[in-house]
Amino acid sequence: MLVPGEAGYVSTKPNTINNNSVASATYFNLSLNYTLPFFNEGARSLQVFGTLDNIFNRDPPIAPGGNGYPTNPVYFDTYGRTWRVGVRAQL
Repeated sequence: MLVPGEAGYVSTKPNTINNNSVASATYFNLSLNYTLPFFNEGARSLQVFGTLDNIFNRDPPIAPGGNGYPTNPVYFDTYGRTWRVGVRAQL
């Protein structure tokens, strides 16, 4: 019997099995922000922030679905580790 991912697997052949299950995935993210106290007067404020997504750079499980990806991008991280930093100002 052939399963998805093996050479020669075609879902319409009788010697194939599809148990319709996908392994789970857990991702760890980190987000920090800090409002600078000397700018926090009245309606004015200045904040610095940073995020780190998928800290351990975990690959998504293979979940073919005919969408052009080797996994489902709705449920799993397809970018890998990403980060962003920035400043928010309200004057």
